[in-house]
Amino acid sequence: MVLADLSIKRPVMMTMVIFTFVVIGLFSLSRLGIDLFPEIDFPYVSVVTIYPGAGPEEIETLLNEPLEEAINSVSGVKTIYSTAQEGVSAVIVELQLGQDVDIGAIDIKDKIDAIKYTLPDDIEDPLVQKFDMGAEAIIKLSITGNLPLEDLYLVVDQQIKPELQKIPGLANVDVIGEKEREIQVDLSSRLMAAYGIDAMQVVGTLMMENLDIPAGRITRGRSEYTLRVEGEFETVNDIRSINLQTESGPIRLDAIAEVKDDFAEIREVARFNGVASIGLNLVKRSDANTVQLADDIHAAVDRLERMVPEGIKIEIANDQSDFIRDSVSDVSGNLLLGILFTALVLFLFLHSWRGTVIAAVSMPISIISTFTLLEAAGFTINMMSLMGLAISVGILVVNAIVVL
Repeated sequence: MVLADLSIKRPVMMTMVIFTFVVIGLFSLSRLGIDLFPEIDFPYVSVVTIYPGAGPEEIETLLNEPLEEAINSVSGVKTIYSTAQEGVSAVIVELQLGQDVDIGAIDIKDKIDAIKYTLPDDIEDPLVQKFDMGAEAIIKLSITGNLPLEDLYLVVDQQIKPELQKIPGLANVDVIGEKEREIQVDLSSRLMAAYGIDAMQVVGTLMMENLDIPAGRITRGRSEYTLRVEGEFETVNDIRSINLQTESGPIRLDAIAEVKDDFAEIREVARFNGVASIGLNLVKRSDANTVQLADDIHAAVDRLERMVPEGIKIEIANDQSDFIRDSVSDVSGNLLLGILFTALVLFLFLHSWRGTVIAAVSMPISIISTFTLLEAAGFTINMMSLMGLAISVGILVVNAIVVL
């Protein structure tokens, strides 16, 4: 009753308070992020490890079993699932409800790092990441042009991708359909057997020859010089000319192998409107504003089109932000229609313009003021939050009628 008495006795003050809430609510609305769904932390963490050339049995024995044993000691682990495929190990960890997923992922990574020395040497670093429904490509770009695919990839790798990675809120830029340079060493099994050389000896020699290593320093008076032995290959001929030790003496690598400057095997192909292209999947961070990030990407694409060589086109193949804008717009429109129809029904039953206007004005004022609390709580404007506001219209009407 205190609030009601204060509103009656000091109407000007209460009017200013209401306008203050509206102004702060509109300011908060301009700062709120827009997304399709709210951020949800699922209690799952995945560990993916690539082991080139290994079969499922080797993956199970050499990777899955030691990884499961290490992860099982992490606090808060509920269930561990694992699969072994050709060259790929996948371990899915389910955490207890209420467990901090970020802390759990860090603990799992620490345990894996502690046993990494026991895992095979030629595996790729295990990728530990939590399940994030929002970490998906919001925009897919297609780059086409009048250049060969390998030259087009160089433009993408050296100009387009670095510029896109500067955009705030962008987590990753995945390239699809690239034609990447690769130096291939095709060994002859017949010649290797004749010289008594195996493949592992060739691999070890290549690794040892392709090194830049520090060699200490030289001090002369007040000056100091750092020494470094440069041994990395600069040309294909450098690789061809390395010496391999055999029982009959050293031989060159090109005596038993063909060294070619070629391209890596293409495992993925990107096409846009029937034309071979390079695809880019732009993945956002989970806390990024999807719509604002999409606007920044569109602006970056406009800048890049003026920077790249003539004849190269950067086109947007898919934009998830359009669906998000449409979905949020539909829910917002339904919310406004709900307010209008509610006001109309109130007028039909109350037969009073004064009561109808009071109820109709109280609804948008209350909803706009709510945006201040949404921003303070770290929420976004999404379908769930807007649906909650739409449902609250009924409660606002009941309260307005009771006051009247």
